Amino acid sequence: MSGLHQSKAVLSRKTFLLLFVVLFHAAAPAQDPAGKNALRVMTFNIRYNEPRDGVNAWTNRKTKVSDVIRFHKADLIGVQEAQYNQLQDLEKLLPDFAWCGTGRDGENRGEFSAILYRKSRFKLLETKTFWLSETPETPGSKGWDANFPRIVTWAKFQDQRTKKKFLSFQHAF
Repeated sequence: MSGLHQSKAVLSRKTFLLLFVVLFHAAAPAQDPAGKNALRVMTFNIRYNEPRDGVNAWTNRKTKVSDVIRFHKADLIGVQEAQYNQLQDLEKLLPDFAWCGTGRDGENRGEFSAILYRKSRFKLLETKTFWLSETPETPGSKGWDANFPRIVTWAKFQDQRTKKKFLSFQHAF
C-alpha cells in the first residue's frame, strides 16, 4: 500500500472517531440531573448468519440478542456483521425499533453496519451509507488496505424528548 493511501486511511479513521465524539457530545442533554433524558447507546457485533455455527447459529441466537438489547434498555444500537434477514428478525423481535443502513455490497446484499433506533424516542430525519474507498458512492467499492468493502452508515435523528437533533455514525473496522 502506498504511503498516500495509508495516510488517507489513518486520517479517515481518526477523523470519523473525532467527528463521532464531537457530534455525540453536542447531542447530550445540557442539564438533566434526574437522567430522564439519558441516551442509552450500544454497539453490538451480532455475527453474520452462518448455519454451520451449530448451536450458535443465528436461529438459536436471535432471541438472545434481542433479550440483551431489552435488558440494557438501549435506545440506539450500532450493529456490525448484520445481514438483511437478521435485521428483519430483530425488527420483528423488537417492535419498538426500526433500522437504517445498506449492505456493503449495495442495497440489501452483504453485511450491514446498521443503526437500530427506538421509534418511540427518535425521528429519523436523514440517513446514508458510504464506502471507505476512493469512490465512496459506489456500492461494493474497496479501498486502501481492505479485503472487503468497508462502509459507514450515518443517520440524523431528532430526539422526541429533548427536540435536539444529532448524528450517529456506525462502522466496523
